[in-house]
Formats: sequence, structure tokens, C-alpha cells
Amino acid sequence: MVNSGKNSLLSSITAVICIILYATALVYGASRIIIDSRNRSTIAEKEFKDISDRVSSAAVLGFMSTPYQNAVRDSILDSKTILAVIITGSNGEYGIERQPGTIIIWSGNSARFKTGFGISHTPFFQSVWIEGQRNATVKAIYSYLDYDLLIKVLRETLIFVFIIMALAIFVLLLDINLKSLAARAASDEPAPSDRDTAEDNFDSEESNAGSDIEDYSKDYSEDFAEDRHEESAAANDFTANDYAANDYAANDYAESPADSPAEKNEIYPKGLYSPMGIGWESYTRERLESELHRCASQEEDLVFLMISAAESKSGKEQFKKLIKECSGFFTLPDMIFEKGDTDLSLIIPTLNIDRGFKKSEEFRQKIAAGFKDNDGNPVNLRIGLSSRAGRLVEADRLMMEAAQALSKAREDPQAFVVAFKSDAEKYREYISKKI
Repeated sequence: MVNSGKNSLLSSITAVICIILYATALVYGASRIIIDSRNRSTIAEKEFKDISDRVSSAAVLGFMSTPYQNAVRDSILDSKTILAVIITGSNGEYGIERQPGTIIIWSGNSARFKTGFGISHTPFFQSVWIEGQRNATVKAIYSYLDYDLLIKVLRETLIFVFIIMALAIFVLLLDINLKSLAARAASDEPAPSDRDTAEDNFDSEESNAGSDIEDYSKDYSEDFAEDRHEESAAANDFTANDYAANDYAANDYAESPADSPAEKNEIYPKGLYSPMGIGWESYTRERLESELHRCASQEEDLVFLMISAAESKSGKEQFKKLIKECSGFFTLPDMIFEKGDTDLSLIIPTLNIDRGFKKSEEFRQKIAAGFKDNDGNPVNLRIGLSSRAGRLVEADRLMMEAAQALSKAREDPQAFVVAFKSDAEKYREYISKKI
């Protein structure tokens, strides 16, 4: 009877511990999801402001033209939370979604957002100024659930629950085994002279059982530790891949030991545009990659330019003037990016290499006479360019080709504009051999 009481007490303690651990796992998972949801709401407000600015500033491309819609859609894709926007203009409403046909419902010419699990119930709303449009507004809806985090939390919680369940099953089996030994000892009914011997034997069996339990627990702990080691190694691989994918931005914005806090604020990107009013240098590769995929899907060409005034003694004011001239000539302000302190990078869709070369020459000749450096001398602009030219080419490759062309332009005193002209057939043959 004493052993039965001890077993019942052990089972009760185990049950209480398991209940507490289950509750802890649920609270842990719920708290992480709730905290992340609140953080995403804050992030969504900031991203909506950036998208509203893009809706207004991109109007120079032509309200609701294909470049305008692509610029707004790129802003949505660059955000972490925004799912869709509805823009209201003088002639009606227009919708742009992260994934077309998933969030916006049309009833005639009127658009509204879908409601559902994980989608915000109250859209963001703001009036914006768009040239040529009266009473223009923009509305947006966002996702307050990060499904990748949700899956991760569920996986961690399930692992924890399975461990608790295994512990409960182990204690239950132990309880059943001890009860069986106690019942067997009671049924034997040993004689008074043999009672001490029987008790000694039972104590010995209980001791052996305890030894087996300890060995089993050790094996289980070792297996669990090995599984955790494998998970940790996989996590390290994932992190390494992430950093490898971001080498371009990391190398361009590597912090030097002498950087002051003020310099850090100037170097690292904040928002879509730099203080100069054009794209940050670290965004060039990502935007070029996006435009290359879009042009490839629509079988369009694309030109990438690098404009350099590094050889001249031009300061910040001259650099601002160069940016203004460049924006006015190419009329693609969201496709112009910084490159160092004196150079620019441009992405020009729907333009082939020949037209790109001609346009570059026209631009250089247009500002050659009136553009002076700090000493009053004409600024010696050099331009290098390359194009997609029907190739499935990556952004890094196109940037490297334009950089080589710019290097040739700097080496030749008579060649102000140099184009890297590729052979699509030879390039495909090269890629095939490489694969």
C-alpha cells in the first residue's frame, strides 16, 4: 500500500509538471506571434508612407502608365507587409497588388479589399498630390502575420510538446512497471521468516530498475543533443547563405574604423531615396535584377549606364547639378542611383544598345559646354553602358560589363562614351558550356 501511494504521488506530480510545461509552450508561442504582429503593424505604417511618396513622385512617368504601375508594384514587393494599394484619381479607382487577383475585389468600377485571417481589417488611407489628378488618395492593406515566423514557432512548440509527451509516457510506463512489481510481491505472501528476504529482493529489483532508468535517460539526452547539434548546423548554413547573398551591399557599405556616428547615418540607406533625391547605391543591384526579370518576361531590351565625373574637380554642388541634368534628360528619376561621390548608375528599360549609345552621346554633348567643375573647367564626363540584348543575363554580369566599358572610356582620351556590345549567340553558347 505504501508503494501504491508513492506511485500515485509520482504520477500526480508528473501530470502537474506536464500541464505547466504545456501551458508554458502555448504562452511562449502565442506571445511571440502577438509581439511580431504588433511590430508588423508599426512597420506597415512606415512602409505605407514610403509607398504614398512613391505614388506621388512616380507620377512623372505618366499617371497609371506601365512604368508608373511597375514603380508602385516594386515598392509593394520591396515592403515586408503591404499586400495591395488602391489609388483614386479623377477618372476612378486603380488597384495594384503584390499577387494579382488575391486581395482586391472589383464591383463595377469600384474596388475594395478582401478580408480574412492575417489581413488587417482597417486599411491605411492618405490623400496625395498627383499632377493632373484631383482629390487623389491612396489606400493600402497589410498582413499582420508573418507566416514564416508562424511556421517556425509552431515547429518549436511541437518539438517541445513531443518532448513533454515522451517524458509523460516514460513516467507512465515506470508507474505501471512499479505497480506490477508491487502486485507480484503482494501475491507471493511470503512467510514471516522470509519477509526480510523478499523485501531485500524487491529493494534490489527496484535499485536495478532505477539503474536502467538512468541509462535510458542518458541515451535519450545524447540523442536529443545530437538532434539539436544538427539543427544548429543547419541554422548556421542558412545564416551563411544569407550573408553570402548580401555581399554586394555589405562590400559597398563596409564600415571603416574611422567612421563617426554622423558618417554612419549618411552611409547606410534610410528610405527609398538618398539625400541627393535618387536611389541609394546599395539598391542598384536589386532594382536592376527586378527590371531584368520583367524585361525578360516581356521580351524587352534594357540598357544599364555608368556615368563618371571622377576625373574632374567637381564637388557636391556640381554633383547635384549632374543629378538634376540627368533626371531632366532621361525622365526616369527612380531609375537613377548613386555610385560613389561623383558617379551615377542608370537603368533604362525598353532601350537597345544602339539607341542607348546615341542617347548617351546626346546627353554628354548637351551638358558638356555648361557644366563646370570647381576650377571653372568643363567637366570631363565618361559613360560606359551595356544592354540585355536578348540574353537571360544577371544583374552582376550587366554591371560588370558597363564597368568595363567605363574603364575603356577613361583610358581613351578621345572616347567619351563606350558601349559593351555582346553577341547573344556566343553568350548562350558560353552559358551552355559553363552549365
